[in-house]
Amino acid sequence: MPEQIDLFVVAVVAPDPNHAEFKKFKRKLLREGYTLTKKKADGCMVETFTRRKQKQ
Repeated sequence: MPEQIDLFVVAVVAPDPNHAEFKKFKRKLLREGYTLTKKKADGCMVETFTRRKQKQ
C-alpha cells in the first residue's frame, strides 16, 4: 500500500509573512507534526506543510 501524505500549502502573498495570525497558524501546524519547506516564487514566499499519515 502506498504511503499517504496529508498536504497543506500556504502561500503568503501579503507584504508581511510574519503577521501574528499566520505565525499562530504555522506554530499550530508544526506542533501537530507537519514539516515545513519554504520556496521563493515570483516575489512571494510559498510555505508548504506536509505530514505523513499515521499508520493505523
